[in-house]
Amino acid sequence: MIKRLLNITSKIIIEDQNFCLKTTDSDCVSIKNIIYIFSLKALKFKGMKSLHFKLWKKAFFYNNININPKKVEKIHKILLKLNKTMPY
Repeated sequence: MIKRLLNITSKIIIEDQNFCLKTTDSDCVSIKNIIYIFSLKALKFKGMKSLHFKLWKKAFFYNNININPKKVEKIHKILLKLNKTMPY
């Protein structure tokens, strides 16, 4: 249902009770759909998930257009630290 709602064509994998989207799509339409949907004012994340989403979105942007790989690496390290400190 979520796959249809977000118009995701890629396969969604469940690993350790977490959902994972792995795509080889060159223009990443599935990920762009997710970013668009969750950037709408009515569907905003709250709290720490909001920070995670903003960092992930920024890393995706920098990685997708290959303008600053060092920034992507820095954001990735921040996300890893946040994941270690934040219980699910």
